[in-house]
Amino acid sequence: MQGKTVSIDFDGVYMNATVYLNGEKLGTHPYGYTPFSFVLPQDKLKFGSEENVITVKVDHKQPSSRWYSGSGIYRDVKLTVADPVHVANYGTTVTTPDIESGKGTVSVVTEVQNDSSEAADVSVKQTVYEKGSDVPATEGEKDKGTECCGGQNSQDRGQCHRCRPKALGYGKSKPLYRKNRSLCWRYLKRQLPF
Repeated sequence: MQGKTVSIDFDGVYMNATVYLNGEKLGTHPYGYTPFSFVLPQDKLKFGSEENVITVKVDHKQPSSRWYSGSGIYRDVKLTVADPVHVANYGTTVTTPDIESGKGTVSVVTEVQNDSSEAADVSVKQTVYEKGSDVPATEGEKDKGTECCGGQNSQDRGQCHRCRPKALGYGKSKPLYRKNRSLCWRYLKRQLPF
């Protein structure tokens, strides 16, 4: 895990959760119904045979809800390990800004995060599948654009696809990124007829 971006992702903790890594405070999330994440700093992580300890302290204030809400970690917790240049947490947004009878526009925005100290060369590939199919309905790749500097985020608003609204399949569309010789991206909008 050395050299990687490591984060802990909580889907739900009720409420006022303070998270610690090896006794060091990472931060506090004041609400009980929304997901949140903390990056685990490389200088605080232990490597090799040493054990890392993550502690979650919940401060459940009363009254806090109309009914008994429970308390503590009530949804999934994930440990995410990514390369320094990666798709940001919750970094892909799919919207349908224009829908007409029999066709529509699907807009995909992908945010790439660069946690390194150097600029990175990346491309983003987005694939849309028809519901129930393993064959891509359309694909797009963005591999040219402006520089994605170290320690910053960059957004790809790179693809708008025309397709039948009922044809969208969820759970199979994957944003991919890979290092290459180009520099991040700039705005591109393309209409693809079906």
